[in-house]
This record gives sequence, structure tokens and C-alpha cells, in this order.
Amino acid sequence: MALSWNEIRSRATVFAKDYKSASGEIQDYADFWTDFFNIFGVRRRSVASYQKAVQKINGHTGWIDLFWPGVLLVEHKSKGEDLESASVPVNKKAVKLVVDLYRALYDGMYQKEYLAQLMVRLVFLFFADDTGIFEPNIFYEYLLYIPKENGEDLGAHLGQIFQILNTPEDKRQQEISEDLNAFPYVNGPLFKDPLPLPFFNKEMYREIIRAAEFDWGAVSPAIFGSMFQSVMEAGDKDMRHDFGAHYTSEKNILKVIDGLFLDEIKEELKAAAQNSVKLNALWAKIAAIKLFDPACGCGNFLVVAYGISYCLFLGMALVPLKPYQKGEYYVRHE
Repeated sequence: MALSWNEIRSRATVFAKDYKSASGEIQDYADFWTDFFNIFGVRRRSVASYQKAVQKINGHTGWIDLFWPGVLLVEHKSKGEDLESASVPVNKKAVKLVVDLYRALYDGMYQKEYLAQLMVRLVFLFFADDTGIFEPNIFYEYLLYIPKENGEDLGAHLGQIFQILNTPEDKRQQEISEDLNAFPYVNGPLFKDPLPLPFFNKEMYREIIRAAEFDWGAVSPAIFGSMFQSVMEAGDKDMRHDFGAHYTSEKNILKVIDGLFLDEIKEELKAAAQNSVKLNALWAKIAAIKLFDPACGCGNFLVVAYGISYCLFLGMALVPLKPYQKGEYYVRHE
């Protein structure tokens, strides 16, 4: 039997007071979530479990603090610690790896007009290896076992990989090696145009191996963009201009999108309350929003704006209907 809104409001008030001073991640989280579910009259054990083991894309085991299948994933943090700050070290390392590789190629006199495009391709490959776009680690293992140890033929191998990524599987030559053929076709213009082959020495080869063996699945694109700019600003200004590292902070992005559409969406969401017809209409409106950045640098504006829009889109699915109908607890968009 569904609780009344007055009862839910009363329980929520008590819950907020009880946990106002709670600060510990370990000692508080189990009671916190059990009591949170109790606000809505739901037994936590009946829907969600703690410390769910999952296999990450890179094959390692990770843990979800609280898991409600098909509905909710929780990463519980101590007071004062947020997910972004918790991921700062891993993002710092990712930035350093990319900047070190960039500077090695820059110092090696690779043509400046093509260097940005080469780096974009390499960063895509690093992410694709660890985020499910490719089979896990196929790029890293190719780099590790196929080229010569001194790296002198690495540029030629990269050229072959780029060509394969731009070729649909059904149009590839039969004689292509199994290692190359493992790379999937990447639709779009990213690998379309040929690039001058980069030449690597042994140390440059080590730089790209270090970058490829890193776990890119843990990297936040938004934070990565911010840190990359700060690192580049500390170096050669001409180099930063060559790379096109023009970054827009999340704070400034919100200033733009708040006025463009986000404030309006929030007001409409507030006005819709639990009206399923209005919510579904608003859901369709959010889905139709198109974002365009004509001066795209590292893409941070698009990443942040899309992320906020998508969270709004998904979050509306958890707005309870009022009045409740039997078997219908969430807004569904048909």
C-alpha cells in the first residue's frame, strides 16, 4: 500500500535530521540507505543489495556500494568528498601521459598541422580499449607484441590500424592479419584522411606503451579537459595553440546552458509535478534538444551539456505518479 505524501514528507524530515551530521562513508552508509528506503515504505533488502561485485570492462573486479537492478547504482562517499575529487589523481595521470606523448612527438618534429589529429586518434584508441568500444586491450596488446622493440616501425603499424578502423569489415582484404582484423570499423570521419607517418624511437615507443596500459575507463572526459588545459598553459604557449586546447570550464558552461534551456526545463519540470502527460511531453522536449559548439576545442562544452541533459532525461523516469495506479509507479514515455 502506497504511503501518503504527508507520511513520506514526515519521514523525510526525520531522516534529514538524523543524518544531518553523518560524515563517515563506511560506518554510515548501510544505515543511511536502509533508512532512506524506509521513507517510501520500501524494505531495502527486498529491492537492493550492498557491495555488488561487478566485472569492469578491463577485466578487473569493482564494487557497487548499493545496487538496485535496473533502477539504481550508488557510490557512497564520506562528507566533503565528491566523485570528481576522488577521480582527480587518475585524471592527472591521464593528462600527464598524453602531454608527455604529445611533447615527444612535438620535439621529434612531427608536422604541427597534423599533430592534433594524430593525438585525437590516439586518445580515442586509449579510451576505446578500456570503455567497451573495442574488445578489452586489443590496441595495447597490439602495441606491446607486434612492433619492434625499438619502435622504428610503430608509425607504419599505426597507419595500418587507422586504415583498418576506416574500413568496414565486409570490405577488408582476406589476407589481413588476425591481429589487425580484430579492430572494428569506426564509422565517421575520424580515421578517414591519411596522416603522415610518425617516426618513433625507443623512448617514444615507451611513452605510447605507458599511455596505452593505463586504465582509461576511470577517466572523466570533463575533468580530463580541464586538467589538460592547465598542463598545457604551464608549457609552451605556441604548443598549446597548435594542439587547440581551448577549454570551457563546467561553471562557465552552466552559465550558458542555464539561460539557453536549462532554467526553462527546470521550471516546466516543477510545474509538471506528478502529471504524467506533462512529464512525458517534457521528456520528448528534452530528447529533441540539439547542442552545437562551433568553436569546439577539447569538447568539454558538449560533454557537460549532454551529460546534464541526459541526466534530466533519465531522472524524469523516477518521478512518482500522483495518484498512484496499480502496477504503475514511474512515468513511462511511450
